[in-house]
Amino acid sequence: MAKQIMFTGVRQVQVVDVEPALPLKENEVLVRAMYTGISTGTERTIYRGTTPFYNKKFDESLHLFLKSEDCSYKYPLLYGYENIGTVAEVGAGVTKYRVGDIVGSYYPHISEYVCPEEALFLLPEGLEPKYGVFMALAGVAYNGILDAEILLGETVVIYGAGVVGQILVQLAKKSGAGQVIMVDLCEHRLELAKKSGADLVMNPAKIEDVALEIRSLTENRGADVVIEASGSVAALQSAIRTVGFQGRVIVVSFLAGKADALYLGDEFHHNRIRLISSQASGVNPGLYPRWTPERKFKAALAMLPSLKLDHLISHEFTFEQAAEAYRLCDESPDQTMQVIFRV
Repeated sequence: MAKQIMFTGVRQVQVVDVEPALPLKENEVLVRAMYTGISTGTERTIYRGTTPFYNKKFDESLHLFLKSEDCSYKYPLLYGYENIGTVAEVGAGVTKYRVGDIVGSYYPHISEYVCPEEALFLLPEGLEPKYGVFMALAGVAYNGILDAEILLGETVVIYGAGVVGQILVQLAKKSGAGQVIMVDLCEHRLELAKKSGADLVMNPAKIEDVALEIRSLTENRGADVVIEASGSVAALQSAIRTVGFQGRVIVVSFLAGKADALYLGDEFHHNRIRLISSQASGVNPGLYPRWTPERKFKAALAMLPSLKLDHLISHEFTFEQAAEAYRLCDESPDQTMQVIFRV
C-alpha cells in the first residue's frame, strides 16, 4: 500500500492509502519514491485555493481561461512537482531503465507509483538524489534565462529570492552577466542570494527607490534585463521602473490575484520596455526550432549538478507531517525555500 498526499479543500491536506496499479502492463515501471519536493510558489496557491484553475477551465484549443462549472481543478486534488525514486520493477518492453536506477518524474507526492517508461528521466551521474527535486524549478529558471537573452557584461536585476530566483542568479552568472543584483524584502533570503553568487543585494524596505539606486550603479542606464520571480505585482511595477530604455522585463513568476497596483502609462510606455511572459511550458520563439522544450529539459537536467543547491533546502518532512509542511509554507513564506518530503 502506498501513501499519497491529497488536497481535500482550502488549506486542507490529508495523507491517504492508495494501491499501485499492479501488475505492470507493457512499457510500465514501478517506482518507489525517495524524495518529493514542494514548489512553494505554485503549491501555495493550490493550498490556499487562489489558483485560477479552481474557478475557471483552461481551454487548450483557445488558450483561454473560461468561466465554467467544469473547472480544471476540483477537490480532492492530487498535485506535485518533482518525485525522485528508485525503479522497483519494470514491465515487458521497458528498455531505458533497470531495477535500482534512480529516476525522476513530475508525479504527485506519492510513495509508490506505476507510470509509463517515457514519463521518467535518469538523474545525472554524481547528483545526490535529494537534489533531483530541484529539477522542475531549475527548468523554470532555465526558461527565464533563454527568454532573457543576456549578453556578456549586461546588468541583470532579479526580483524575488525564492528557489527560482536563487537559481536564476547562478544561471545569469553562467550566461556572462557582468553584474547580478538580487532584490527582496527578506534579509534571510538576501543572505542566501549572496551564497548563490549575487554581486549585490537590495532590500526595497531600506532603499528609497530601487530604480534610482540601479541607475546610480549603471551610469544612469538602468538594468539591461530584469527578471521578476517573486509573484508580486508591486515587484513587477518596480521591475518596469528599474529596467533601462528598451530593456527587457522577464516574468517567470505566477502573479496571483488582481494587478490593481500596475501602471503601464509611465516608464513601460515611454521607455519602450519589452515585457515577456516566461511560462515554462514553451520556449523562446526566437530560438525555435534550434531550441525546443525537449532540448531545454535535457540542458537544464545536465546543468543541475553544477548548481549550488544545499543552502536552498530549508525544511525536510515526512508524508505524515504534510499538514504541518503546507501550513508552514502558507504562514511563513519568507522562511520556506525548498521544502522536501522524505519518503
